[in-house]
Amino acid sequence: WIVDQQGVRVKLVCVNWAGAEVKDGIVGGLHVRRASSIALTFRDMGFNCVRFPWSVWMVQTDPVSPQRHLLAANPELHGKSTLEILDAVIDACALAQLLVLLDNHVSDGSWCCSDVDDNGLWYNSRWKTSDWMQAHMKLASRYARQPWVIGSELRNEVRASAKGTPRWGGGGPNDWHATATQAGDAILTVNPNLLII
Repeated sequence: WIVDQQGVRVKLVCVNWAGAEVKDGIVGGLHVRRASSIALTFRDMGFNCVRFPWSVWMVQTDPVSPQRHLLAANPELHGKSTLEILDAVIDACALAQLLVLLDNHVSDGSWCCSDVDDNGLWYNSRWKTSDWMQAHMKLASRYARQPWVIGSELRNEVRASAKGTPRWGGGGPNDWHATATQAGDAILTVNPNLLII
């Protein structure tokens, strides 16, 4: 069971708010509605948690999107970097009293998941394991003072990729057990209150 700091059981009822993991690095729907309105809708629908997929590319490059139309309903976010936009959206969730899970969905800023997208493992030819780890550490540090961010999902759907097949143990670069343990331990040194998923 998951319990809070008072030992009370917490049941996560999460909705996925996608977009930060794809090519623009911006969560979806901000062209249509205010972030605060979307967060309140999730709460009113009975959710208590929002899962945000993200890519290593988005966190490590933190670009400013020139595509203002993606933020049409949130003009105050024009000219902000992808991480600053994520900050604003997470703050909107916190104000709506929604818990937040950060999900490393992919390495490249692209749609997931296929046998040929080269995002099955936590590293690829463009992003090393150390880049993946640094991205996790950057987010853990960035949100260490945001109590509504409660968890870090290490990787979505670990699966075979161009670099091989993941293994549970046995050592080597594709040992998911060793890599996940190392990442989880490192993240917890920055924010010991996070759930590691």
